[in-house]
Amino acid sequence: MKKNKKTDNDSGVMSWRDAAKINLRALKLWQRRLPQLMTSHLVRVVWEALTPYVGIYLSALVIDELAGARDPHRLFFLVALTLITSAVISLVSAILNKWTNTHEAGLWYKFNNIFSEKLLSMDYADRDKTETTALLSTIRQLMAK
Repeated sequence: MKKNKKTDNDSGVMSWRDAAKINLRALKLWQRRLPQLMTSHLVRVVWEALTPYVGIYLSALVIDELAGARDPHRLFFLVALTLITSAVISLVSAILNKWTNTHEAGLWYKFNNIFSEKLLSMDYADRDKTETTALLSTIRQLMAK
């Protein structure tokens, strides 16, 4: 039995290497076509990953102060710092979400532009194949989800 080149076994599962190559190619395409979207997503993801640690650290400082010296002035300062930091984090998160949503607003049109350019660059014989039409239909159905 002949194996499919896109799979590494008989079950039809794509290998990690092939999946990594496809994902890398997609990331390069996104970076070339939509650099602002990639940047906004990257900044937002890093921000969302790091912000919980700020709250955890400040809460630990408050707990240490409660368990230790119990200085009311330092405790007030730590609680105020925690509240102000939480407000700033929320504000920056909202701004980053708005920035990302602004770049995602025309994403459907950008994808259609990419598909149209690809279809126009193909030979008519390849474009007219059933496999090409089925693949484009599958892509559009998956995008609608």
